[in-house]
Order: sequence, then structure tokens, then C-alpha cells
Amino acid sequence: MKKIIVLIVVMLAVAGCGRRNIDAPTPTSSVFQPTPTQAVSAADAAQAQLVALAADGEVLFNTFYAEVGFACETCHFVDQEGMKIGPGLLNVSDRSEGLIDGVSAEDYVHASIVNPNDYIVEDYTANLMPQTYGDIFTEEELDALVAYLMTLQ
Repeated sequence: MKKIIVLIVVMLAVAGCGRRNIDAPTPTSSVFQPTPTQAVSAADAAQAQLVALAADGEVLFNTFYAEVGFACETCHFVDQEGMKIGPGLLNVSDRSEGLIDGVSAEDYVHASIVNPNDYIVEDYTANLMPQTYGDIFTEEELDALVAYLMTLQ
């Protein structure tokens, strides 16, 4: 009799295996939503904002602008340093840091977009890049473009 009870208990246990989550709800979103006990640090929030800004900049970089007749990607490589029409932008953050005394990489790149003749690199031609991006882009869009270019490593 003991063997039968043990056998029934084992059979019920085996029959119940894997059934606990049958009715478990499926997630409705893959977006991380912290609970009140999961604080997001200011650094994490700033990093997430920078990632979003750079993603916006990538879209702007690849968008055709009728005012100039092309997209930024028409003239610039993003996956190499070599010249296309303009300079390749891979590692532009490293290459432009300290290029001009007292000018950060971000400020150098920003100025190179808005006033491209301010810093003409050897072997490049003045007046080749349109001088109108300061009028085409808002400051927020320029910040997004610079953020994107700073990610090209």
C-alpha cells in the first residue's frame, strides 16, 4: 500500500511539472520600466539620453536635404577614415580632440559642420562642403549629429 501511495505522489508530481507557468502573463513591452525600488542612476539616464540623441543624429546624417542636394553620407564614410569627397568620419572624436588648442572634439566637429571653412584639413578643399548647415539644422539637430559622429569608433 505504501508503494502505491508513493507511486501516486510521484505521478502527480511528474504530471504537474512544467505546468506552473501555463497561465503566466506574457510581457506587453520590452521597455525597461524600473519599479520604485529600482532607482535609475543619473549616469544611466544621461547615457540613455545620449544614445537616443546619437540615434537621431544618425537619421539626420543619412537624410537627403533638398537645400544642398544630398545627404551627409553622400560625401563622408562612417566606417573608415579615408576620404570619399569629404573626410572619413571613423574615429573623428579621437582625431579631432586637441587638434586646435582649447577646442574639444565636439566643438571642433560642430564648427566643422556649421562653418566648414574654419578648419580646413590638409588635402581638403575650401568651400567644398555647403556653408548652410547652420541654417538647415536646429541646435538640437546639430547636437544630435555631433553625438552620432562621436560614436563612430
